[in-house]
Amino acid sequence: MRKQTIVDEIADRLALRIASGVHAPGELMPSIRRIADEFGVNRATAQLILGRLEAAGFVSARRGLGFTVRDVRLYGGLDTHRHLFRFARDLPDTAAGIFQDVVELHQDLFLRTVRTIAADPRRYDPAAARRAAARLELLAATDDPDLAELFEAELNVLRAVVAAVGQTAHLAVLNSLAETLAEVPEAVEAFFAAEPRTHASAWLAMLRAWEANEPPTEPELALFGDLAALHHRRAVERFRRLVGAASDLTRHAGTA
Repeated sequence: MRKQTIVDEIADRLALRIASGVHAPGELMPSIRRIADEFGVNRATAQLILGRLEAAGFVSARRGLGFTVRDVRLYGGLDTHRHLFRFARDLPDTAAGIFQDVVELHQDLFLRTVRTIAADPRRYDPAAARRAAARLELLAATDDPDLAELFEAELNVLRAVVAAVGQTAHLAVLNSLAETLAEVPEAVEAFFAAEPRTHASAWLAMLRAWEANEPPTEPELALFGDLAALHHRRAVERFRRLVGAASDLTRHAGTA
């Protein structure tokens, strides 16, 4: 991760204020002059800070007025939610809602891809996924694996699988989701709610069936989906505990 600049740091502080409701949707943000005075920077830097917030989806420029606060819950894109997720310790319930959404999207992408391959396994080449899975298996077999390294290794397996079926738009979404999770250590830890060896074993079992051109039956696919859903529920529960979110989460409460 690159080192934060003063622009990054101040933009994050202002983004947290927006996410916390200090600056409500529709309100005008403090002026360039006020931001420069408050944070002890020049006006050109203050302009860059507001530009950074605009690029991340937290504010909109209004000609003649300045910058107004956007409703990030309704209009925020992937970059907006990536910023919000970085405030996991400050906004645990918001972060838990985002984490739940991300793992559900991950699960949906995973299962859709598996079903695509199962429909015609001979059509797709598993070689790249096999190489990525071998790396994951090697890391998972160590006594004290580095979770960030494991996380990247498992994502590389899924990337290879999604790429094999030619789902480039899905791959772009996956990469954005991966970047969101990777910036929060608690998210990486929660992702491995099950033993890393269990993750590797599941991928290897899928690859063996793929390479043998033996697609799973519909009941087997349904069971596979149930197991994936169970893993993701456990991951969400673990993340809530790690960041101190409410156990009975009201989804997206506090996002705006």
